[in-house]
Amino acid sequence: MPGHITACVDASAAARRALAEAVRLRDATGASLTVLHVATAPALVGFSRWGPERQTFFEDARRWLDALAAGVEGPCEPVLLWGHPAHAACGWAAGRGVDLLVAASHSGRVHRAVLGSFAGYVAHHAPCDVLLVPPAAGPPPPPAAPAPAEDLTAAVDEEGDLFAEGTWPVRPGEGWSAAHLLLAALAREAVDALLAAGRAAGHEAWGRATAGAERRAGRLAAVRIGVQAEIDPPPGDAELRDLVARAVATSAVARALDPAPAVTWQVNGVLVAPPG
Repeated sequence: MPGHITACVDASAAARRALAEAVRLRDATGASLTVLHVATAPALVGFSRWGPERQTFFEDARRWLDALAAGVEGPCEPVLLWGHPAHAACGWAAGRGVDLLVAASHSGRVHRAVLGSFAGYVAHHAPCDVLLVPPAAGPPPPPAAPAPAEDLTAAVDEEGDLFAEGTWPVRPGEGWSAAHLLLAALAREAVDALLAAGRAAGHEAWGRATAGAERRAGRLAAVRIGVQAEIDPPPGDAELRDLVARAVATSAVARALDPAPAVTWQVNGVLVAPPG
């Protein structure tokens, strides 16, 4: 019987199913349970000289993992790592005497393309037994209700550090201007909006974005955003147009610009015509 079970989790529905199986095995065997998540930096976020543990994405992941572990019935220990998920999980398991790794058997087409198959790697390289849990059959869950309105604040201090609610300060490196910060915000907002729409519809979604503009007489002109995303399972044409429409409707920063940025939406390698 295993004495130490570790559930490898991310934000997908498949990982939730793997966690539920790990909890069932813990209760059946009396083993200890660790809930393990490996944080990876967003495409447009680099590491500061203070290291990833001082970055916003790492703190966001910690809060998410703590909330997930708090919802587990019975004892469990949340552990947050950073780096390549499969490599980090196997290395940590080797040093902590894990007897059984539990993970989802399906991580999505994009995740496999970018990072390789998590399940495939741990099945071949884990220092312990591995249990891969298949995804649940049946229709996807219904879309979540719209989030209520929220107040947002941000600040910059005398040293140039940027602050937002509940986050570590961010100090942009040399060469970052206010215009670059705006472009990065536009890129992040666009890709986040599309990925959120896809996940709300029951898909796995991954992607990145870039933003550019021309500076004319001190003003930004010809602002353009390119979004490249993968959505799995691939939606049909009508659903895909609807997902893009939802992303456009929720991009508040982009809609505040006049004229609005020109956005190119590429999903699963196919260009999608924006609504309107």
